[in-house]
Amino acid sequence: LLDAQPGRELLIFDCSGSAEINRHLLQSSRNVFVGRPGGIHVQFTTGRVSEMIHGGSKAFSVALPPFVMRLQRRDTFRIETPRGKPLQFFGRLPDGRLLSLPAHDISVSGLGTTSTEMPIGFSAGDRLENCHFALPEDPHELFFSATIRHVTPLVGRTGQQQWRIGLHFENMPAVEENRIQRYIAKVEHERRELS
Repeated sequence: LLDAQPGRELLIFDCSGSAEINRHLLQSSRNVFVGRPGGIHVQFTTGRVSEMIHGGSKAFSVALPPFVMRLQRRDTFRIETPRGKPLQFFGRLPDGRLLSLPAHDISVSGLGTTSTEMPIGFSAGDRLENCHFALPEDPHELFFSATIRHVTPLVGRTGQQQWRIGLHFENMPAVEENRIQRYIAKVEHERRELS
C-alpha cells in the first residue's frame, strides 16, 4: 500500500515484480485484498484496477472500498464502549507510576484503551498490578492484574496522534467476568433499541 487519498477516493498500491501477475490484475473485474496489519485479519473487495504514476514510478489504483472487514482476533466477543459513558482504567506501571486511560472497547478477557501521549516505560508483555475500573451504574469496582498485549500507534479522526493499548485481564474472578458480560449485553441491547 503506497497511499490512500480520500479526496480522490483512491487507494494506491505498488505493482508486482511479475509482469504476468500485473497483467492478470489489470484484466480482473473483481479483486480481493487481504492483509494482517498488527496480526489482525483485514479484507476488502474492489472493482477494476487502473495503472498510474505515483512518486515517479508505475503503480496501481482502485476506488476506495465502501467498507473494510476487520476480523477480531479474540476468543471472546468485544464491544466498543459508549463514548458518552466511557470506562476509565487505572493501573500501576512496573516502575510504580499510576496509569489512567479511557477504555475504547471491552470483552470478558480484556480492555482496549486509548492514550494521547506516547506510552513510555512499558511494552507488550509487561504485567500491570493493582488495576481497576468501574462499570457504569455499578457501585463496586473490578480489581485485577493485566498484561499488555499490544501498543499500536494510530491517527484519530481529528488527525491527532494516539496509541491503542490492548490489555488482557489476569486473575479476574468468574463473578467479575459475569458482571462484564451483563454490561456488554446491556450496551448491545441499548444499541439495538436505538437502531
